[in-house]
Amino acid sequence: MREWGEAMEFPLFLSLSASLLLAAGIGASDTADAMGTAVGARILSYRKAVLLFSFFLFLGAIMEGGKVVEPVGRGVVSGPFFSDHPLPLSLILLLSGLAVMVGAWYGIPLSTHQVILGGIIGGGMIGHLLLGSSEVGLRGVKVLQILLAWCFAPLFSLFLSFSFYRLFRRFFLSVKNPATLNFLFSLGVVSSGCYMAYVMGANGLGTIMGGFLATRRGELTPSFLHEMALGGALLAVAGAFTLGERVVRTVGSGLAPLSPTSAIASQLGASLSVHFFTQYGLPVSMSHAIVTSVVGAGLAMDVSMVRGGKVRELIAVWILCPLLTFVAGSLLYLLYLH
Repeated sequence: MREWGEAMEFPLFLSLSASLLLAAGIGASDTADAMGTAVGARILSYRKAVLLFSFFLFLGAIMEGGKVVEPVGRGVVSGPFFSDHPLPLSLILLLSGLAVMVGAWYGIPLSTHQVILGGIIGGGMIGHLLLGSSEVGLRGVKVLQILLAWCFAPLFSLFLSFSFYRLFRRFFLSVKNPATLNFLFSLGVVSSGCYMAYVMGANGLGTIMGGFLATRRGELTPSFLHEMALGGALLAVAGAFTLGERVVRTVGSGLAPLSPTSAIASQLGASLSVHFFTQYGLPVSMSHAIVTSVVGAGLAMDVSMVRGGKVRELIAVWILCPLLTFVAGSLLYLLYLH
């Protein structure tokens, strides 16, 4: 990290620390979502799942994380506003990381994307109003694109997992050999889980790196991407080992009973949905995607299997979380600029 200078200023150090805390939150919340289906279906032990998926998380961040970093770091609010005034945004990132970790403690999979972007949009709006559009450009079109993606990604995941469950069920019923069937189940759940971890690295860690990029001067470079991806992947593993099992219980069995078929359909549906939006530089939540995917597979099995109370509880938290960080970002920058 030589390019960051020999002496790191406090706001930048705080932003880096907060970003790494958010990466641990991905391990405790988002990465645990990927493990929830495999562990809930009793195909992989929790510890083996963490070690396997952490590799693909890192790989996704290296290969495709840059697609989201730049839109988050420089695409929502243009100009050097956050790099000139990094302290409030650094505090927002820190509060976001704490919120995700607290959510993981209570078994609630929060979206790191929403808590980060809620704060960025709130702070950018205050900067735009107080300093003027010539200094702070709040890109309304990009904000609208992100908000729409947040709405459509979970619905797309639900549709995909519902469809995949129907398709896979017919296929697996045609396999008569029990040993072959068990092998296909295990292969499908593990491989779709690894793909899910890869997409998490590309979109989830990419969003975190984008939040940190907004607070520092300079352009996105390969060395920055690689160093942040490595540090983020390591912290994600730590978060998964310390708090991830609580979220696994929510995703793996708290929403709807999981069979190997529904596990494969859920993981594949969520991953394809998030990967699709990643190609357009849109940060969307894997937590939301996997939850609605599990619901979609549950609906395909039997509507009565879906625990509607838990689903409504999660949706309420998802709506409240970005609103709170939006307010926090607005107030912090309002106080700071005055």
